Amino acid sequence: MIWNIIYSINQDESYDIAEIDGRSKTLHIPFNRELEADVLKQDIFTKLKKQKLRPSALAKDFLHIGLSIYATDQIVSRSKYGYFNWSRSFIVHVPVSNPNIWQEYKQTLEEATSFLSGDEWKFEFREIEEVESIIEEITPIKKHDFDKACLFSGGMDSFIGASDLLHQRNKLFLVGHHKQGSKEKPTQEALFNEFTKKYANKIDKFLFYVQPKRRKSKQPLSKGGSENTSRARSFLFIATGIAVANAIGEKTPLVVPENGFISLNIPLTSSRLGSLSTRTTHPYFIHKINELLANVGIANKLENPYQFKTKGQMLEEAKDDQFVTSNLAKTISCAHPDIGRYRKKAGIPHCGYCTPCIIRIAAISSVLKKQKVESYLVSVMSETPDYKKKSWRDYRAFTLALHNYNKEWEAKKLLGLKVLSAGPIPDLENLDKYIDVYKNGMKEVGDFLGIKIETER
Repeated sequence: MIWNIIYSINQDESYDIAEIDGRSKTLHIPFNRELEADVLKQDIFTKLKKQKLRPSALAKDFLHIGLSIYATDQIVSRSKYGYFNWSRSFIVHVPVSNPNIWQEYKQTLEEATSFLSGDEWKFEFREIEEVESIIEEITPIKKHDFDKACLFSGGMDSFIGASDLLHQRNKLFLVGHHKQGSKEKPTQEALFNEFTKKYANKIDKFLFYVQPKRRKSKQPLSKGGSENTSRARSFLFIATGIAVANAIGEKTPLVVPENGFISLNIPLTSSRLGSLSTRTTHPYFIHKINELLANVGIANKLENPYQFKTKGQMLEEAKDDQFVTSNLAKTISCAHPDIGRYRKKAGIPHCGYCTPCIIRIAAISSVLKKQKVESYLVSVMSETPDYKKKSWRDYRAFTLALHNYNKEWEAKKLLGLKVLSAGPIPDLENLDKYIDVYKNGMKEVGDFLGIKIETER
């Protein structure tokens, strides 16, 4: 089934695609830029105006593309319409300021998005004229004196990344995404407050809210169902970050701080290649987005200064280690941080057993040794593993991967193939560095779980 998704900004637009019985379906995503939009609740454009951030027409196009991708990802069920209950097929029709430019380089966009979510994405562009753009042309632009923009999730990596940049005398604009009722916003706000105590006028924030609206079964958009995974969420996060960076300056970089081990996200087992691996900051995805931005004429670039560092190395080499360590417990890295609230232990935001938690605990243990920093709902080291429970799935995968690692170590080529199994490497001259960050990341986790691995011969 091919899904034609028509994203529209102008409510009077008549653009449409006819459905073909048994072969295609059409869904309209009307988007009016209000807080309560038809498909996505969001406050991006309200906050851009309020903070007098005015991205270029092309950067705004990229933001609308990001919104259309995230909305599309959420309104078509994988289990119902995906090939083998996973991969879906989309043609997304997006209105932009200059369709010729986006049409010329759409293949790069399609390759990046398909790699990110595991679906087949195609894009078609049409011109749209917005009354708002005419108003903006006569609105004075506020000058923003910042060196960099930085994605800020409230996790350990983004906190260390922001701290390092501020310690290096950068004036920094943080960009954070949160959902309704989640711990993300209060976490981001609390950490931002710690930064402002120390860096005062050297920091600002753009914390935006985007969340899909769950639709009732009788409404037209419900014919695609709904999707609980959100593999395309990071595209919107990056697109919003680029819009903010572009509003600050046409060449202002957007820093995406992520440790290289989780960035590569090499599948721990063959069964996790698709559904249980994320490609948010994989070097191939970052490369493709930078290629797209440069080609269409957006000079802002994505940067990940920690591509060859593990989480433990990021913590150990933090520029302001005392500040980072003292605020470490305020950061949240868990894949499902609200589980503590569901189990009536709201004060514990980390489950302790998901992949991000295991990597986090291993990193903290490697640097701070036995110093207790925080509590977890489950301790994978002190509790007896229950291999029948889904909650122990990531622990099982790590132990299996660590035991298999020593066999793969026998030939360095096998480690290289392991790295490449997660996706193409755009800079193959650095393959040894990618292998090293994989080795060091596995060693951190292995040391924590008590499974020694080979790192030298």
